[in-house]
Amino acid sequence: MKQLCYLCLLLLVFTLDVGAQHFKADYYTATTLRDEQNSSLGEADKLLLKGGWTQILGYQRHATGRPVLWMGSLTAKFVEYGADRRLKPLLPAEQMINTGMTFTHVRPLSERWNFIGAFGFSLHALSDYVRWGSLTTHGGAIFTYMLDKGMDIGVGLGMTSNYGFPFILPLPYFSWKRPGKYAVTLN
Repeated sequence: MKQLCYLCLLLLVFTLDVGAQHFKADYYTATTLRDEQNSSLGEADKLLLKGGWTQILGYQRHATGRPVLWMGSLTAKFVEYGADRRLKPLLPAEQMINTGMTFTHVRPLSERWNFIGAFGFSLHALSDYVRWGSLTTHGGAIFTYMLDKGMDIGVGLGMTSNYGFPFILPLPYFSWKRPGKYAVTLN
């Protein structure tokens, strides 16, 4: 299963043109962990690598002049813990991976209404215990309304199976973009 994930990642990276991507590496230095009685449990540090890539798969102009988009996104997160021998039994694992792929569709419905739909899957597992049962699905649909040129509000429903069973939840949406270098997005 792990080799299949690596192969899919390599194929995606080397076969498509580069889209929007990001990469981030964080290192949390060794910290002494303590219990409720303030006695030391040991020291631990953490290395976190995160990356993502979004590619536009299809683009058209709607009759309103705004774009109709099909996009694919790939995200990955890798965590490695370093701990002394006293703390190792308390950690779930030394390495964990989270990866996911999402397909998104954005379409204007009228002059002010838009539709955003997404569906995908993700893998959350210990790096040495990757199984088909570690795959989960997610998706959602949001209807947004343009209040003015830079502000959108909306609401929708989302579904995830990250908790072991399908779970449906409400999705609020707020986006405010001003000319310049600042933008506020809540979604």
